[in-house]
Amino acid sequence: MSADTTTAVHRFRVTRDEDDPRVWLAEWVQDERVHTFARSLAALQELASDALALWLHTDTDDVQVELDIDLPGSLSRQLAQLCRQRGELEAQQASVLDRQRSLAVRLVEDEGMTYRDAARFLGISHQRIAQLVKQSA
Repeated sequence: MSADTTTAVHRFRVTRDEDDPRVWLAEWVQDERVHTFARSLAALQELASDALALWLHTDTDDVQVELDIDLPGSLSRQLAQLCRQRGELEAQQASVLDRQRSLAVRLVEDEGMTYRDAARFLGISHQRIAQLVKQSA
């Protein structure tokens, strides 16, 4: 086994079978003779590792495989847009949670409200108010 088999990430180009779109095909970008197929991407990842390990005469634990999945352009763009939107949403959620936490603390500690009263203003349970106040302490 050469030293670079355990450190390098080996890329496989993944396409859909033209005759059966339920089948994924994977081919090692460094040598197209190393290839496999499967009905799911999870299975394909495993089988690509197996195929590469056989080719390199090593254990599957010693190879790291990354799948480069080739999808039609419009679908790739839509998926990329969805990923960006999810990232934006997660950032907004984090901001809302920070604001909620600071308002819960302010209502309870600065304004002297009970957990139940603060909960009515923030639209969450009094138990959640207690958690938020405790987290900020």
